[in-house]
Amino acid sequence: MRRQPDGLEIAFTVGGLSFGNLAPGTGAKPILAATMARAGWSKDDVKRYLYDHARMAAWRVEAFTEQWADSVSGSLQQQVNLGRLPRAFAESDDPNRMVPIVFDPDDFMVLVSGDPLRTNAYTFAHNGHLGFPTAKKIALPKDWHERIAKLQK
Repeated sequence: MRRQPDGLEIAFTVGGLSFGNLAPGTGAKPILAATMARAGWSKDDVKRYLYDHARMAAWRVEAFTEQWADSVSGSLQQQVNLGRLPRAFAESDDPNRMVPIVFDPDDFMVLVSGDPLRTNAYTFAHNGHLGFPTAKKIALPKDWHERIAKLQK
């Protein structure tokens, strides 16, 4: 018996693949980012890992888009043939094949934020056709490094 979809699965399929603008963000605390960097991982490595491993079964993607999308989208193979999806979505005709949740590894946003002494990480995704993320540069106080040094004592 197939289980009911959860909210994230619907957001990924309907909001992301229907329009090609899903940009999930993964936020890691500075200590986690430093650990990954010491292990030799770059931001691009993290994005590639997420692209290769954050996947859904093709039959689920097709079922969700048929049920929840505003327009009938057909099979993933049809969408690839029409040029609406990358080839990675139709590498075989196995309905259980795992397909990516985004078009490209660069669609993932990898962020470093928060308390430098905590080890939390979070993942965020929008739920529909909301456009692409934007950012604004934040100027840190001139004494930023001194403030951090005080926290680490």
